[in-house]
Amino acid sequence: MEVKGLCSLLEDYRHIYQAFFKNLSDRGIKPYVADPAVRLRVCLETLGVEEETLEGVPAHLRLPVAVTRYWLRRASPEPTVLKALLMVMVQGELNRQTGGTTGIGVGEQKLTKHRKQLPDGVVAHRFNQWQASLKDASQLNLLLCKPLPEPHFA
Repeated sequence: MEVKGLCSLLEDYRHIYQAFFKNLSDRGIKPYVADPAVRLRVCLETLGVEEETLEGVPAHLRLPVAVTRYWLRRASPEPTVLKALLMVMVQGELNRQTGGTTGIGVGEQKLTKHRKQLPDGVVAHRFNQWQASLKDASQLNLLLCKPLPEPHFA
C-alpha cells in the first residue's frame, strides 16, 4: 500500500473513532479507560508472569519473554527447543543493536549449509506453537492499548 493510501485510511479511522466517542457522549455514556498499571497486570496475569520476572529484560523483549514463559508452561508436548529459541532471540537483539552486521562471514556459510535441510517436523511444530502464542499475546497487548512495548519483528 502506498503512503497516500495509508494516510487516507488512517484519516478514515480517525473519523470513525471520533464519531464513535461523540455517539457515546450524546447518549450520556462516559467511556472508561483502565489505568496503565491495571492493563499491564491483566496482560501479565493472562500470560502467568509476574512483573518482577521482567525487570531486567529490555522493554522491547518483555512481551516475547513473557510469551516464552507461558509457552514453556502450557505447550503440549513439552518444548525441548528452548535453547534454540533463546539463541534466535539473542541473535536478533544483537542484529538490532548493530544494524544487522552480526553473523556474517564464516557463520553465514554454515547457515546456508543448514538451510538446505528441511526442519524436523516436531521442532517446526514447537516453534509454530511459540509463534502462535506470540501472535495471540501481541493481539491481547494491542487490545489492552500496549501495556508492554511491541517487540521488533523482522
